[in-house]
Amino acid sequence: MTAVEKIFNRNAVGVTEGKLLHAGSDVRVEVNIVGSQDTTGLMTSQELESMAATVISPIVDGAYQSGCHTASVWDKKAQANIPKLMKFMNDFGVITARDPKGEYHAMTDVIHKVLNDITVDEWAIIIGGDSHTRMSKGVAFGADSGTVALALATGEASMPIPESVKVTFKGDMKEHMDFRDVVHATQAQMLKQFDGENVFQGRIIEVHIGTLPADQAFTFTDWTAEMKAKASICISEDDTLIESLEIAKSRIQIMIDKGMDNHNHVLQGLINKANKMNREIGTGDKPALTPDANAKYYAEVVVDLTSSLSQ
Repeated sequence: MTAVEKIFNRNAVGVTEGKLLHAGSDVRVEVNIVGSQDTTGLMTSQELESMAATVISPIVDGAYQSGCHTASVWDKKAQANIPKLMKFMNDFGVITARDPKGEYHAMTDVIHKVLNDITVDEWAIIIGGDSHTRMSKGVAFGADSGTVALALATGEASMPIPESVKVTFKGDMKEHMDFRDVVHATQAQMLKQFDGENVFQGRIIEVHIGTLPADQAFTFTDWTAEMKAKASICISEDDTLIESLEIAKSRIQIMIDKGMDNHNHVLQGLINKANKMNREIGTGDKPALTPDANAKYYAEVVVDLTSSLSQ
């Protein structure tokens, strides 16, 4: 099984025990992290009201309501609407970028970066109202306001399991290269290997650089949206995953210190989960997620880091 097939099977709802689902199977899955974009959040809140939903699903690990897009254009309409949105979502149980009570300073970080920081479980399924919902851990999907509302209310989403494209690397980066060069090389060499066909489009990009800590992995997975990929998964080595979880914990703690946690202690719960995962990885009880050696992919791309970007 590919990494995404393993994640979907782990989170599948209503599937006969022992039955394995592969790419193309329609499945209902539990959602672990949900992001609501401020440009679509008002529609999400209206859809929640139409469902008579008043509290977030207890099976959701965490959810975040952004304020990043409207913060850059703080016009009269935004000044009237965004406080209402933040109050609704805060009351609903979502961590909000702005505090309706004004007790903590507005957090305007872009939604997908915050979701990357609060996603601690590499087996997670993330739903977010932004096309760049691509996390360094787990598998994340951009979604419309209704799908976000359904995920917040029920903790579930339905979709077919996408096909995957495996991306591996050979050679070493040249001294003058930075990580963005690796990203560009992946795009250029993929197109050359497949005669200009974008094999990433509509599929999962399974990235095999196991030593990428959270921020570098996010740089890669975030770029996959530009390739019109459905989503992306970054395979990590055990030590790297532990490092990434420590990064996540430190940033979640900053949010807690600002006063952003709610009465359900969602943010503290994420730190507790990260601590548990680190212990399990360290003892070998639950090592980092890897695909099976005989997993079936739509295509495989090998990127030569020693070649020029155009080759």
